[in-house]
Amino acid sequence: MRFNFLLATLLIFLSCQSKIGKENLSVYFDLPSLIKDQIKQFDDLKPEVQKTVDLDGQVESSLLKFDSAGWSGELEIFLEARINKPAFVGAFEEERQDGHVVFTRNDGKDDGVRTFEVHFFADSDDPRVINITSVSSNSLYTSKRELKLEFEKTEGMFRLLGYSIKGTQTILNQDPTEYSVVGKLLY
Repeated sequence: MRFNFLLATLLIFLSCQSKIGKENLSVYFDLPSLIKDQIKQFDDLKPEVQKTVDLDGQVESSLLKFDSAGWSGELEIFLEARINKPAFVGAFEEERQDGHVVFTRNDGKDDGVRTFEVHFFADSDDPRVINITSVSSNSLYTSKRELKLEFEKTEGMFRLLGYSIKGTQTILNQDPTEYSVVGKLLY
C-alpha cells in the first residue's frame, strides 16, 4: 500500500514537472520550426543562393542550388543556435520593445548562444531580421559567431531573403582566423 502511494506521488510530481518545462520552452523563439518551414517552401520555390565566403581575406563566390537535404546542411548552424533547449529554461532574460525582442543569456555560462534578437515586421509576428551571437571555448580554442537571417514579405509570401555568418576562431598558439559567409537567395 505504501509503495503504491509513493509511486502515485512520484508520477504526479513528474507530470507536473513535465508540464512546467514545456510551458517554459514556448517562452523563447522557435527558430528550428521557422527554418524547417522555409526549407519546405524551398521545395516549391527552388531558389538559388549567391554564396560568398571570405576566409582571412580570400574571397570566393558561387551560385548554388540545393535540395531539402542540402538546405538543411546549409542552414544547420542556425538550427544549432536554438534557445528552446530544456537546459536553457530560465537562462535568458527577455527584453521587449516596439517591434523587437532580445533574449540575453543570464545563467553565468560562457558557452553557447549569448544573445538572440528578433526584429518583427510591423503589426506581425513574422520576423524581419534575426541576429544571434554565440561563443564556444575550451582549453584549445575560442570561437565567436554572429549569425543573421533576413526575411521578406512579397507577393503574399513570407520567405528567407538571405543569411550571414561572421566569426573569429582562435586556436591555441595560432593567429585568429576570421571568416564570413553571406548567402542571398534568388527566387
